Amino acid sequence: MASSLLFNRNRLFVSLRLRIALVAVGVSLLVGALSYRTTHDDYMETIDSLARQAFGRFQIFLNRQMRNPSRPDPEQLQKALRTFSGRQIPLREGRNEAVALYDLNGNRVASLRYPDTPRLVSLPARMPNVAKAAQRGLSFREIADHPYLFILRPLDGPDGQPQLYAASLFAVSEAAMETLHRRILRNSLLSVAIVLLTAALIHPLVRSLLQRIHHLSGDLMTANLETIQVLGSAIAKRDSDTDIHNYRVTLYAMRLAEQLALEQTQMQELIKGAFLHDIGKIGIHDAILLKPGPLTDEEFAEMKRHVRYGLDIVGRSRWLDDAARVIGNHHEKWDGSGYLQGLSGEEIPISARIFAIADVFDALSARRPYKEPFSLETTLRILGDGRGSHFDPHLLDLFINLAPELHRRYAVAEKSLLQEELRQMVTACFTIS
Repeated sequence: MASSLLFNRNRLFVSLRLRIALVAVGVSLLVGALSYRTTHDDYMETIDSLARQAFGRFQIFLNRQMRNPSRPDPEQLQKALRTFSGRQIPLREGRNEAVALYDLNGNRVASLRYPDTPRLVSLPARMPNVAKAAQRGLSFREIADHPYLFILRPLDGPDGQPQLYAASLFAVSEAAMETLHRRILRNSLLSVAIVLLTAALIHPLVRSLLQRIHHLSGDLMTANLETIQVLGSAIAKRDSDTDIHNYRVTLYAMRLAEQLALEQTQMQELIKGAFLHDIGKIGIHDAILLKPGPLTDEEFAEMKRHVRYGLDIVGRSRWLDDAARVIGNHHEKWDGSGYLQGLSGEEIPISARIFAIADVFDALSARRPYKEPFSLETTLRILGDGRGSHFDPHLLDLFINLAPELHRRYAVAEKSLLQEELRQMVTACFTIS
């Protein structure tokens, strides 16, 4: 078990690369979207500023042209509009395509459109709540699939109070929109490229750190498994001349568990519990543990205490906590006549029910210092006598079908062969895929 692993390395690194790639793509899309929004807003603020400047020139010009700002004359205003239109400074970002003047009641008193201005681009003849609308100042509109800035500002008289309201539709030029799109594309692609490059640079570092964690975790798992193997073997040798019983009984139990397709955590529980099932015997006096003849009632009562001793020992280890299901229940019986708690039927954890069959099978079929092995036929007959009383009937039926092959492979196998096969099975059970 020295090469036991904690992770399936190849799957882990494939999963790592996939996750980093997904995170990188997700972050790059988010950063790209933010870059798009930021670039769009910055450029539109530039256009907004230019539109405001153009409109400001219109305000200044109009105030200068008005002979009597307190009583504006519509003809004078219309003439001022025409004069201003001929003096507009061409802007690459766009131009005022429609302008209009409104009195304090929101009635249009003068307006002007360029001859080449689309017919749909116009300002309304009346603008209700013009004073309130002027407070908003500027807004974006789309007319005939083209972006426009709508600007509405007051024109103040000598007393500083609004005398008129001037409105404009500033058309954003195609050149400005192309520039905007190029900037957005460039900045978005640059942002995405930076994120992806950063992810590519981080990946080797993360992989290296994960390899280190993999090795440390594998070493820790190996140490834990070797520890329970050593403990189990030490206890087995107290009442036997060999620890090979631990290897056989664990293999028997795992082969039966495979037929039930138990979950990985249940298999791990069974392995740890199988190795340490009799660890509590360390607290039993040699006079009782090694007694060659039958035990008295008092001696048997003392022997049964090894279950409680075992639970006390593994209860101090969080990693061995699940092993307590086997240690504490492998002497329970299906009919409730066992110990420690007198559980019956499916109240007994399935790992303990499995192990009980494997433990008795090996005790009967293996040579011990105090007995010769029973034949396979005799062993199975004795097991069958315990069907429904000592053992789970369903599990026993499954095991009896497996028993001939298991007996052939393991009953007289060399310890080294048992260790190698068990090592492979344990590695598979403790590998996180």
